[in-house]
Amino acid sequence: MRRLAGATLALLTLAGCQTTAEAGSPADPARLINTLASRLAEGAERTYTAEYRLAGNEIVTVVQGQKPLRTAYTHPGGKLIITPEGANQCGTQCSAIKPTPATGVPVAIPGFLTGPQAIRVLTESSLHASGTITPSDTTLAGQHALCVKVDRYEACFTDRGVLGSFTGEVGGVKVDVVLSRYEETVAANAFDKPAGQ
Repeated sequence: MRRLAGATLALLTLAGCQTTAEAGSPADPARLINTLASRLAEGAERTYTAEYRLAGNEIVTVVQGQKPLRTAYTHPGGKLIITPEGANQCGTQCSAIKPTPATGVPVAIPGFLTGPQAIRVLTESSLHASGTITPSDTTLAGQHALCVKVDRYEACFTDRGVLGSFTGEVGGVKVDVVLSRYEETVAANAFDKPAGQ
């Protein structure tokens, strides 16, 4: 996840200087998305638990730890655990996942996007958008967030550098993700495999 956020930020920096747009004022799409990518990169350095509510009221919980960097995604279909020792997708049983050179470990959860995946969608959409876009502010799970709408996609990222929300159709699937809980602590067993696996 950190690798993709950094790569996206580097790509967007080439397109223009990083600026922080004020809510309600027009902004260049590349520069605004660059600001969001910068927030995401900062969030990759934090330890936190973030709970998201999806369309259909399903819940996805993302837990990130540091030293070493570890991430776990608990979702309706099971649990994805990414640690320095490797990655495991657990459903009825756990199986190892091999990372790809470009994006690392693939995170494929129906109806959900990670922060880096949301930045990638916004970036690709902005390449085809004309003119400027206007940012806005909101509060999600008690966290201030900067939001942007690009074409048919709308996303928010909190000041703490995590995805706050994302709405749009990606790959023919409706995605409606909203941050419902955020705290900078993690459970002791957050990166363990489910019991019996």
